[in-house]
Amino acid sequence: MSWSRFARQGSQVGKARFELAILACLVCCLPLLGQGSWSTLRGTVTDPSGAVVPHAKVTIEEAGTGITARTLTTDAQGNYEVPALKEATYDLRVEAKGFETYVVSDIHLAGNEAKRVDVTLRVGATASEMTVSGAAAVIATEGAKIGSW
Repeated sequence: MSWSRFARQGSQVGKARFELAILACLVCCLPLLGQGSWSTLRGTVTDPSGAVVPHAKVTIEEAGTGITARTLTTDAQGNYEVPALKEATYDLRVEAKGFETYVVSDIHLAGNEAKRVDVTLRVGATASEMTVSGAAAVIATEGAKIGSW
């Protein structure tokens, strides 16, 4: 066997091992693709007496841009849940017939965070709007922490 033939075989084996190592790294990293930094915003919509408000329209917009991230309605128990929101600051708007529109501004969601924002609607004309701006009081549902974010 000549030296040049041996060198070629060695380089082919080395190349194959390198390609196999790269492939193994890619396969091992595949499960990480499913782990995004998505957040969830949830809450309950009630009236002043504490009764739930079913089928209220809930709109989530990116603060600053006004781009609507999601629009949905509350369920029969007055609950809403908005999963898979990217890390950003949002405005929450809740509308229901016979109630004033309620807006919560500047809700910051960090990656992989679940935040609860409960809303109490005031009875009134639907043309009226109540805005809560600044850091809204929210409840972190993933722990025992209560405060403003």
